[in-house]
Amino acid sequence: LYNWVNGPNRQFEAAFRIIQSGEWGDYDGFYLMEGDSVPIKAHWLDVVLSEIDVNRPFAILGAQYDGDKWDNFYEKIPISLLHHTNGNAIYNTSHPLLERLVGQLEVEAPCPYNSIPYDYRMSQMWVEGTLGIVPKLAPKIMLNEEGENITLSNNTHMFYKWAEIWEEEDPFKYTPVIHNYAATNLIPRHLGPEYIIHGAKLYSPWDPTKTEVTLVVSEWFFDRSLHLIEHLDDKDHPFSEVVVMVPPAAAAHDDYDLMTEVPVRTQHRGAPDFMDLCEADIKTDWFMITNSYHHVARHVDLMFTPGTFKPVIPFTPATYAFCFKYPYCKETINL
Repeated sequence: LYNWVNGPNRQFEAAFRIIQSGEWGDYDGFYLMEGDSVPIKAHWLDVVLSEIDVNRPFAILGAQYDGDKWDNFYEKIPISLLHHTNGNAIYNTSHPLLERLVGQLEVEAPCPYNSIPYDYRMSQMWVEGTLGIVPKLAPKIMLNEEGENITLSNNTHMFYKWAEIWEEEDPFKYTPVIHNYAATNLIPRHLGPEYIIHGAKLYSPWDPTKTEVTLVVSEWFFDRSLHLIEHLDDKDHPFSEVVVMVPPAAAAHDDYDLMTEVPVRTQHRGAPDFMDLCEADIKTDWFMITNSYHHVARHVDLMFTPGTFKPVIPFTPATYAFCFKYPYCKETINL
């Protein structure tokens, strides 16, 4: 009902009830570990069990979102989503609050609230009870099959009563053992105390014994790129050579060796500047291109595919949804 969320919601409720029933053994909780959750350290399950003992009592023990995909619109995210415990978590089936939360999910199965994933929806219930913030649903979701508006029941008072009983206990707890990185690209340097990562794509870092990378700098004046070059040795970067692309009439520096230990050479472009991507004389298998208005970051993290060791680069699929419905993108493809 409503969308794909219905399947995971019903599956979570069924998992909760079957563990609670004792049909699979005498347990009072379970760890819901989705297929894209990856243990990255030895003895991870022992550490999870230890975290359960340390954090008792709780209804849910897990992690908030730790990735970077929300950065551009962080201020617009509802507090119930911002602070919700991701579904990959430990659930205490014996806790009376969780019993009520799951029961409410079951009650809401036929209504528009079923369009919300179970983990986010439980957070909405708790925020509504503790802060009085009623979630807003998309107008289209609020229409029945005849196109008429659906009126939802007012549950704020009930959620408030739950909060009165359990708020001081802090029933939603977080553990550093599990990190939720959904849709975030990582290399090992980015990891911290976590033993399990969810939703992340873990790549290999740059290895100078396997791959050399050239930095191409598009320049339009004689010395605009000097700031980048003079500070190159202060940075942690993978560049084995720098090629500075300059206009035909621009002079070439012969003192780059006084500015950096990295070999730098000048190349006079024989085509328009936007062709530097194709015209630069590169000796290495891979290169990166920038221009003289930029500088190299303090630490350059390049990601490579494990095994084949090819660099990971962003791209836009040449499809309608990502490109062809935008005139400028379609024009670029048709060049």
